[in-house]
Amino acid sequence: MKGLTRASILLIIISLLGLSFWQNKQVRVLKQQSRQLGEVNNWLIARSVFQSDLIDASIADSITVTGVDRKSMRLGHYLNGTKLILRISSSMCETCVQQEMQNLMGFSKVIDPTDILIITSHPSARDLILLKRKYNIPFNIYNLDSLGLLSLHQISDLNKPYYLVTEGGQLVNVFVPEVSIPELSVQYFRHVYSFFRED
Repeated sequence: MKGLTRASILLIIISLLGLSFWQNKQVRVLKQQSRQLGEVNNWLIARSVFQSDLIDASIADSITVTGVDRKSMRLGHYLNGTKLILRISSSMCETCVQQEMQNLMGFSKVIDPTDILIITSHPSARDLILLKRKYNIPFNIYNLDSLGLLSLHQISDLNKPYYLVTEGGQLVNVFVPEVSIPELSVQYFRHVYSFFRED
């Protein structure tokens, strides 16, 4: 009986040592995966931010938008200082739009909400009012009077929201969020926050 008890205790000790070794190995694997994910996120954000040499920075002068008040103005009229623009449309992925609205609401706590614009493409100004109510949008929202906002064919064909940063009416960069990696938008906001601190 004593021999059986000693054998059981020894078996338990060996099992615990094995479990501890396996857990330590899992922790090392998770740390490595976390580092790799950080590197992937940095790479993705670098790939997702288009710098100004790819952007037609003069388009704001040729584009008109209509607000909730149904007044039509040149887009450039609203782009004084530094602005963050979320570009959406009625044909975009609904889940994607909803996710970016939530992200934008969070970012509006650290920058002036008047520095955030939403530019959309909907059939009428009435749709803007419905959209504002649906998402409880506190930002200025405008409907594009023309078909596109960027001359970049890589972006104009997208079926998901994207961001633009403008400084003094000039486009600085464009960011296309990756829906499957929501943290990427948070990292992007950290990236562009410096523009608003300097403003």
